[in-house]
Amino acid sequence: MRKYSEILEILKKKESQAILISNPYNMRYLSGFSGGEGYLYISECKQCIIVDARYTLWAKNECDIDVITIDRDFYHAINMLVSSDAADTILLEGKHLTYMQYKRFEENLSINIKCLNDEVDRLRMIKDEEEIGYIREAEKIGDEAFCRCHGATTLNYNVEQHSDFNKQFEYCYFKTINIGDS
Repeated sequence: MRKYSEILEILKKKESQAILISNPYNMRYLSGFSGGEGYLYISECKQCIIVDARYTLWAKNECDIDVITIDRDFYHAINMLVSSDAADTILLEGKHLTYMQYKRFEENLSINIKCLNDEVDRLRMIKDEEEIGYIREAEKIGDEAFCRCHGATTLNYNVEQHSDFNKQFEYCYFKTINIGDS
C-alpha cells in the first residue's frame, strides 16, 4: 500500500488507532482500488478495502491488500475491524463526508470519531520518484502523439529549475516546434 508509513504518522499525530478513507481519489491513490464505492480501512495491524459484493472481484484484482465484502452494512464491518484492533478512536475524512454521513457514523460506530482536514489529500500532492517517473513517461507519450498528429519531426522544450520554499520544481515550456517538409 502506498504511503503507509505516512498514514501511520497521521494516526500517531492525531492519537488515533485507525483511519477510514472514503474519498475515492484517496482510496485509489493509497490502495489502487478504482471502484469508487467502499472504504479503505488502515490501522497499524490491518489494511483492507471494504466493499459490497458488486465490487469484490474488482477490488481483489486491483489491490494487494485484503478485501472485505460486507454482508450486512459497512458499519458492522467497520465495528468488527476496530474491535479486533482494540482501537478506541478512528479518523474519518471530514471534508469528504456530509453532515448526515458523519451523524450516521456517530450513531452506528462503537468508537470515538475524529475528523481529518486535508492530511490525506496532501499525501497525494507530494510525488515520490516513482510517480515522477510515471509523469515523465506520460509526457513523452504526449509529446510523441503531438508530433505525429502535427507532422512535427522534433519537439524541443527547455527545463528550468525553480526553487520555491527550498524545494526543487521543474517547469517545462515549449521553445520551438520544427515542422517537417510537406
